[in-house]
Amino acid sequence: MKTRGFAVVDLETTGLHPAQNHRIIEVGVVHVDLDGQVTNRWETVVHPDRDLGPTHIHGLTGADMRNAPKFAEISDELRDLLDQRVIVAHNATFESRFLTAEWMRAGALDVEEFPGAWLDTMRLASRFLHGASRKLADCCAAYDIDVVNAHTALGDAEATALLLAAYLDASRGQRFWNRVLDAPFAAHSLRPLGRRGLAIARSSNAIMETAPLARVVAQLPADEAETDGEADYLALLDRSLEDALLTLAEAGELERLAAAHGITAERCRQLHSHYFEQVADAAWADGVLTNEEVAQLDALGHILSLNEAQIAAAKLTRAATKTAATEAPVALHPGHIIVLTGSMRRPREDWQQALEAAGFLAPSGLTKKTDVLVAADPDSLSGKAKKARQYGIPIVSEDWLEEQLGAIALV
Repeated sequence: MKTRGFAVVDLETTGLHPAQNHRIIEVGVVHVDLDGQVTNRWETVVHPDRDLGPTHIHGLTGADMRNAPKFAEISDELRDLLDQRVIVAHNATFESRFLTAEWMRAGALDVEEFPGAWLDTMRLASRFLHGASRKLADCCAAYDIDVVNAHTALGDAEATALLLAAYLDASRGQRFWNRVLDAPFAAHSLRPLGRRGLAIARSSNAIMETAPLARVVAQLPADEAETDGEADYLALLDRSLEDALLTLAEAGELERLAAAHGITAERCRQLHSHYFEQVADAAWADGVLTNEEVAQLDALGHILSLNEAQIAAAKLTRAATKTAATEAPVALHPGHIIVLTGSMRRPREDWQQALEAAGFLAPSGLTKKTDVLVAADPDSLSGKAKKARQYGIPIVSEDWLEEQLGAIALV
């Protein structure tokens, strides 16, 4: 089957567990062509026939649902939007479970298995962004992609589409993409329902709040030792903690996901312990632990069923996280990884060609393996600059790079 490109999907839901009657309340779809260009956007809120769950996270209220279609009324249109396209999502396991449940409930699907393959940009981070966090915002920051309107289905789908485009640009011609493009979604795998409801976008004045614990969790780095199954498990844990609570239903869903991926109880305890230590490190990043952060660590430690000794140890003084020094003295050597950010005097493509000609690597994305970040403004607050400071990567100016390359050319 010839593919028409990609369909990037994101959902907002009433909770985390379709088995617990949680429902989809918003769908965003972005079409991306084979060159990584966005060609179409579609969004709608969806009436869930139940309460909306944590409105402080997704920002949707009863007023948004007043004329919203039900899922069965958008099923056929969504089916057509995905037809002959490779379906993409960030943490695709989550989207797949909810769409499967909704299509079964609507009568379009008979078996509890999504009728097609997914391309997961979260899992692809291990291929393109070694050492980057699994989170969408962090993966996007590595490419200086702004996540606009986070926690809206279309906003997150658009950010994921830009991340997909960055992956495509970084790997032109790789056979990997040929395999991916051989498995587009086929609309005939779903039963048409013959119902059409008008797609309705959310109101523009929705306000999302971020719980203090969620803000800390959002800063967590990646664990390069994670398997795909463990990445799925930790991504679900991230979502579960967005409201700083872990309900019995959420704990049960985590246990089921762990079992499905063959993650043992002992390995879960190790993941929880490491997760907690990462949160503690993030809280201590500025060298100070506030009363609010102490309360966060206490709450998280008990949520994760950790022992009191580990929770207490996390509140003891730790060194501040190392930050990169602007114009830090660094000796460049062939093979070093040099990443650029900002609008420079010289076109970025010219710089990349010059660096590669001199024996350096000049990828688009910043990871922990990056040796130097060259910034148009060394005091930049770009996504790459923020990640460089977090990773302790030196940030230097364009003038500095020019001098260094000039000196190398004279050797």
